[in-house]
Amino acid sequence: MPHAGSHTSSVQQNLSVDVYIANKQGLHLRTSGRLVQLANAYNAKITLTCGNKKVNASSVLDILSLSAGQGSCLTIQAEGRDAGPALQEITRFLGSQEL
Repeated sequence: MPHAGSHTSSVQQNLSVDVYIANKQGLHLRTSGRLVQLANAYNAKITLTCGNKKVNASSVLDILSLSAGQGSCLTIQAEGRDAGPALQEITRFLGSQEL
């Protein structure tokens, strides 16, 4: 007989959070590549919004097109089974001074 918590892994979540870019160089190429790796490590669709532009966090070129410099506010949205952990890790990464 399955236990009560056996269904939690299939729960779809849709979460979002705002984060400010702390790094002096903003979202540069190396940082964008690392962000794509993080986004792809989770079972979630992750999008980034900066101003009026919304992009998929699975594309380095899309992320670079945001031109997000230091102090820019990004809205990170994660949708899917791993939305919570993905959002937490990406928020920690983007808020770091050492991107």
